[in-house]
Amino acid sequence: MLKFFIDLFNRLLGKAETPSTTESTEDKPLPTPPVEPASTQSDSPQTDRPSSEAPAGAVEGKLLILQRDTLSDQGVYGSLQLNDQSLGMTLEGPENSLEILPQGDYELALKSEGGIHATYTYRFGDQHKGMLTIVAPTLEGTRHIKIGNEALYTYGSILVGTGKEPDQGNGKGHLITFSENAYTPIYQLLSEILLSGEKITLRVLDPAYTMSSISSS
Repeated sequence: MLKFFIDLFNRLLGKAETPSTTESTEDKPLPTPPVEPASTQSDSPQTDRPSSEAPAGAVEGKLLILQRDTLSDQGVYGSLQLNDQSLGMTLEGPENSLEILPQGDYELALKSEGGIHATYTYRFGDQHKGMLTIVAPTLEGTRHIKIGNEALYTYGSILVGTGKEPDQGNGKGHLITFSENAYTPIYQLLSEILLSGEKITLRVLDPAYTMSSISSS
């Protein structure tokens, strides 16, 4: 009898220790997917150009080019041309001024508002049809193509002239001369185009870009 119970006990013990040949998939963890190495390349396309892209392409109506020659904290010299016709020299405020126009395309319009319009009407009489206004709705202030001499007092506008006097260290910055002589024919030409209903786009180009370099890029 004792032998019977010993044999029964050994058989039960042996069955408990025998590994099962059937694997359960209910509690088995899923395999961890391999981790892809992090990419060192940016999703955005790389470019050699600065963040301020040079404008390019055809425009509706006339294209007036402001080609900047130099960028300086004493003022920015440049030149105006319309259909390859040189209109004269330009002067803008200091390069580090928040008032200076960013490189780009802007609509030019005649606007009869503000104190400066009243001043020019008094000065030029019936020849004045409104200020040559640069439409830049994303920028503060109103900008014009106008008469003036000192870079530090452009207030975001573009001064025109026929001569220049670089900074003399007297606190006035760069100067442009014979401004009214240059302004009168420029105003007559541009205002007649606008009054005829044709559109004028002002394209501002920094020194690094010219129309020829943009066309060939």
